[in-house]
Amino acid sequence: MKRLELPHQMADYLCPVNGLCDVYEWKTGSRIPEELIFYAKAGFQMISQKRADVPKMIFLGQGSIGKREYEFWKELIGYEIISGEGKCFRTTWSEICELLDQEIPTILFGLDMFYLPYQQKFYQKQHIPGHVVLMVGYDDKNAYIHDNSKEGIQAVPVSNLEQAWAKSYIGISRKNTYFGIKMKSPETNISRIVQKGMAKFR
Repeated sequence: MKRLELPHQMADYLCPVNGLCDVYEWKTGSRIPEELIFYAKAGFQMISQKRADVPKMIFLGQGSIGKREYEFWKELIGYEIISGEGKCFRTTWSEICELLDQEIPTILFGLDMFYLPYQQKFYQKQHIPGHVVLMVGYDDKNAYIHDNSKEGIQAVPVSNLEQAWAKSYIGISRKNTYFGIKMKSPETNISRIVQKGMAKFR
């Protein structure tokens, strides 16, 4: 069993970066606004999947999410990524529990809200793939996570997590994708992070 005590703030519709901002605040005492991280890279994505309930989805804001996003910010903010994807659930579960044992919170990427019990609006009602959460703890029965749409820590039974994570998120990530965020030497001057980020677009 392991539970990390991280700060957490809600940030509707900004799940890809909410966990990263939680980890940054945990290590520095200051918070980078989710909007800054998410909208700093202008562009849009369209995901098209004929079999999906919503066959075409457009995301305004960044031109990339997932690994490319976390890679873009890692040197500017000052963290290391430990990642994995496409492995079987048992192997992935073991790896992320080991990260948490080392005090490394881990972003879980590409979940389907249909299997997340605390998402009352969607649980067992509607498939909403591609959700992103931050895992901060575990025990024999549950994963403990921060969700951008909820206050506090949410418990997800391990069997539910396995189902929520079982499919690839088309064009973005494979099944069981995770990103451990190890803040090695975080830049505490947020203005400097912004300036260095903007310089990359010149």
